[in-house]
Amino acid sequence: MPKARKSSSVTDSNVCDTDVMLLRFLELLSDDQVVRKLKSALYPQALSDKLDTLTQTIAGLTSQLEGKECRITVLEEQVELLQSECDNLEQYSRRCNLRIHGIPETGDGEDTNLKVLELVNAKMAVTPPQSLKRTL
Repeated sequence: MPKARKSSSVTDSNVCDTDVMLLRFLELLSDDQVVRKLKSALYPQALSDKLDTLTQTIAGLTSQLEGKECRITVLEEQVELLQSECDNLEQYSRRCNLRIHGIPETGDGEDTNLKVLELVNAKMAVTPPQSLKRTL
């Protein structure tokens, strides 16, 4: 006597269709684009909140960047002004210096001040003649 078949609301073809659908669903879940679409459909408010947060963060960073760029411009102008002033001060500090060339060196321990005074007195005929005691 053949065994009686259990009565079930699910037939073999329905189980087969369910398995195929389940496999197809799992394939779709491995696709990143499908997952993103599902998430955006399921959580639109969460994504909107995140987008708002990111937009505010970007706006804040943009504002900070503009402020930093303005500060950099001001500091660059100050550096340029200070360099110019420094050059001017260096130029005027050298203004009282006198360079004398063409005097041969005689050796160690020579008195350069005395040599310069001798040159000034002999070649330039300074009146009254300059002495080493007066200049120091």
